[in-house]
Amino acid sequence: MTERFAGGAISVLFACRDNAGLSLLAEALAHRRAPRLRAFSAGIAPGPVDLTAVECLHAARIPADGLSSKPLEVFALPGAPRIDLLVSLVPSAGF
Repeated sequence: MTERFAGGAISVLFACRDNAGLSLLAEALAHRRAPRLRAFSAGIAPGPVDLTAVECLHAARIPADGLSSKPLEVFALPGAPRIDLLVSLVPSAGF
């Protein structure tokens, strides 16, 4: 496994229930703090983006461009990015 990731980016999917706040924050922070990661986020039942989460990102000067709530299913579609690691942000979500 170490050899596989030695030279390339690792794709990480942060998942929660609604992909409205917590997983979007994780995605944005990963983009900012871990440039070797390709970070994505999704939810079981996507909801509207939490504006407080976006305001927190702006206050911390972390870009929120392109963040949107999306269902987990989009990562199973043909042409979707390959995900190397799924991080469940809600332990009881049943991933």
